[in-house]
Amino acid sequence: MVFIWVNTGVIEPYVPQVSTQIKVPKTYGNQRSSELLDQQQNTTNQPNPGIHPIPQDVYKANEKTIEPGDKVSFIYEIMSSPVFTLSAEETLSSVKAIFARKKFRHIPIVNSEDTLLGIISERDILRALAEDINSDTNIKELMNMRVLTTISDATIRESAKVMINERIGCLPVLSSNQKLIGIITRSDILRLIINRPRINIFA
Repeated sequence: MVFIWVNTGVIEPYVPQVSTQIKVPKTYGNQRSSELLDQQQNTTNQPNPGIHPIPQDVYKANEKTIEPGDKVSFIYEIMSSPVFTLSAEETLSSVKAIFARKKFRHIPIVNSEDTLLGIISERDILRALAEDINSDTNIKELMNMRVLTTISDATIRESAKVMINERIGCLPVLSSNQKLIGIITRSDILRLIINRPRINIFA
């Protein structure tokens, strides 16, 4: 398993979501509504493969179709390490100042043993300020406690696809003993494409 959810230190498997599209039936001329209803009912009665999660072996096979000789780039090549982190006891006001000074968009939250507890984003801070939340509020009350993570030898292609599908801006990187060792962001991937245009991240 390459990608996992971390929910305040609890590990859960990541299963890619299956996107389904609802097709609206076309009408032809004076086709009656009763005919359309019959068509919809017939379609509804058919098995819907979208309600079943994709088996992990199928997902992995799809993600790792690499031809011999392909140059594959891995997370450890571009991840930021060591990672700037925060304690869950930091206050909203102090974290606001850190975001302004560091120009970060996401900061992981860890405990004293570097176990990932959550993540706080610049957007979370702006939302809290807009809602007039007390500036002395601890960020453990504001952080996202369900975080999607990866490992250092995951491919950049896999990670980029997950970030797009899940609409997230970063992936914390965990070690084999589930400690935070790095982070990768969309900016890291874009920087790689710009600086190393010949690299094949889509293998």
